[in-house]
Amino acid sequence: MKRRFHNSIQRFLRRYLLLVIIITSHTTVFGDVQAETFAYQYDERIPNLDATKIFNPYEIYPKVSDFEVLSIIPMSNEIGQRAAIVELANKSAGTRFLVESHLLGIFADGTRQTPLNFKKSLKFAGNEILIITLEFGQYPFPLVALVGHENIK
Repeated sequence: MKRRFHNSIQRFLRRYLLLVIIITSHTTVFGDVQAETFAYQYDERIPNLDATKIFNPYEIYPKVSDFEVLSIIPMSNEIGQRAAIVELANKSAGTRFLVESHLLGIFADGTRQTPLNFKKSLKFAGNEILIITLEFGQYPFPLVALVGHENIK
């Protein structure tokens, strides 16, 4: 009886250990693949385009605000997700809150889109400059400009 119980425990432990090894190796293999697939790469430098000259048939503009885009470094990954590192300035002397509708990404085909990753507004002190990363989701054309209201006056 004891021997049968002991053998049952050994079989259980072997199976448990095998299951743990399978789960661990599965997670590691697929975790590494996912990290490589979704990593952003810097896009080639784009010339400074006058955003007011980019074709805008639907007349889509950012919400009126005191925010100005000073510089942008566009990024993308292998599956076409777009993002940008952005230097933004609050041109007001007072505190302002940045929300997604204050900024518009402009793609090579003229499409305009607000950033996707805003969970809440960002607080800027008067005349403060911040650098943030914005995501625009998956899109076939590259991001060529990012504008705030101050950029299109």
